[in-house]
Amino acid sequence: MKTYYSEYIQHCMRYYLSTSEYPFEFRHTSERLAWLACDKALKSFSKPDQMLIRKLFRGRDGVMRNVEKISGHDRVSKQYLMSLVNRFEKQAASARGLI
Repeated sequence: MKTYYSEYIQHCMRYYLSTSEYPFEFRHTSERLAWLACDKALKSFSKPDQMLIRKLFRGRDGVMRNVEKISGHDRVSKQYLMSLVNRFEKQAASARGLI
């Protein structure tokens, strides 16, 4: 089930993945807060899960299409990938102060 913060967190994660390593100059406070929220949430997962999360949110295909691709390619169940997405989004939203 899609939550009210899903699209925003997906946008934040695409921004996080497109930027270089911290520290760098942010244009707005909201960019910094979003970047730090994604960083904090991502670091709470194991290294293998971090790699999967990065793959899931990378590119313009969308998370659901990436779930399909990764489940077939990496032989990981769709249920596990979706639970990973949901847990990440919830932690990032919490770190950003949305919930």
